[in-house]
Amino acid sequence: MTEIKKNVVVGIDFGTTNSLIAFVNEDSKVIVVPINEDADYATLLPSVVRYESAEKIIEVISIKRLINNSVKGDLIDYFSAESLDLKKDAISMAAQIFQNLKDKAEEYTKSTITDAVVTVPAHFNDFARMNIKAAAESAGFNVIRMINEPTAAAIAHCMLDNSSDRSIVVYDLGGGTFDVSILQVKDGIFRVISTNGDSTLGGDDFDIALAELLDAKCGFDGEIITSDAILCARKIKERLSLNENYTGFWKGNEISCTRDEFEAATEALVDKTFDVMRAALDDAELTLNDIDEVIFVGGATKMPIIKKKARQYMHRTDILGNDILPEEAVVIGAAMHANSITQSANHLLLDVIPLSIGIEVFGGAVECIIPRNTPIPIMARSVFTNSHEKQASFDIHVIQGDGERVAQCKTLARFKVPIADKIKRQEAKLEVLFCVDVNGILSITAVEKAGGTTRDIIVQPQYDLSEEDITPSL
Repeated sequence: MTEIKKNVVVGIDFGTTNSLIAFVNEDSKVIVVPINEDADYATLLPSVVRYESAEKIIEVISIKRLINNSVKGDLIDYFSAESLDLKKDAISMAAQIFQNLKDKAEEYTKSTITDAVVTVPAHFNDFARMNIKAAAESAGFNVIRMINEPTAAAIAHCMLDNSSDRSIVVYDLGGGTFDVSILQVKDGIFRVISTNGDSTLGGDDFDIALAELLDAKCGFDGEIITSDAILCARKIKERLSLNENYTGFWKGNEISCTRDEFEAATEALVDKTFDVMRAALDDAELTLNDIDEVIFVGGATKMPIIKKKARQYMHRTDILGNDILPEEAVVIGAAMHANSITQSANHLLLDVIPLSIGIEVFGGAVECIIPRNTPIPIMARSVFTNSHEKQASFDIHVIQGDGERVAQCKTLARFKVPIADKIKRQEAKLEVLFCVDVNGILSITAVEKAGGTTRDIIVQPQYDLSEEDITPSL
């Protein structure tokens, strides 16, 4: 029987397709909590929320993509139901998944669980991170740390393997996001050198591509692809990962599909992931010859085309590693890091900020304050002056992203700081302090020197829900 710790601190992987929760027991063994003993993968909780009424049943999938606001336009019908206020409900739906994980873990450990390390995609922006943190807290968790998913996977791989002194690439293709992180591991120190990714690319896109392929085979070109169709396509995709051919039914029509056909339909998606890897290596000023190992993380990496393309891209097979179940690597690393924080630390994590933070300057251009891949925590100061004598205030627009223009980036905050009367041109001084904590979350303090005005700027979660908005749906 599993020996349970009295004060259980957990790691949580809130995923687009599935979510998991794990902890380290008294024997220093990582336990991934079983969710459904009868399922093929007992530790996976489907990240699906179901709404039932007398008229119909609505299933909402890919909630994590909604939280990141990475589903736009007509694609909204792929992931959810039009009857829901998606932007408002995304956090509350995520909170239900966190609550389910909490209930399962407390039932398994027979203890009350509060403290948790929660993982997030490396390329998630400030708003998405805060939204996930808000969802976890609404379910009763105290989030003691948020770490990037590829970093968690690297911790799991290296700690279980007792390996060190190596350079690692983590290729993390999940259900809704894709990340690449480059890490150097030495003497228990995990130092992230660079990270890159695409928060709108994941296994869902392969499911959609397959659904469109099967629709074309049946003469249904151009039809709206529902969440039911995506779930069905996902099962066929999984069959094609194990077999060269699939024969069965699609929307009532008997069809056959080969793995080659599926791979041809998704080749451009796979190529895009290796473009991201190349960019991450460039940012780290490394080449593949400098890399000791590539770790594949996320359920979507089980598709044979991923390893096949990796061999073609890297021109070597000696660095391709994968000795942990791809779906569990992230949550295992999160549990290890949670244990390290609360017990005697056996490793140190030095992560980076994934997206640059800057301000808007004249003409809609961006002045970078904290460049991407800067180690965190980090504090940066900028000083601004008034451009003319009658200027009444400093108007500051804080953005996040790596575009050269404001329109290419994400607004984090807008605020005004009044200027004292009768101050001549360039005599007013505004000092703005930007602080990014270990969770990758930004706080801002602005001080107008002449008048002594101080502003502490709270960067609000994207959907700005109160506790009362979230709790009633649980």
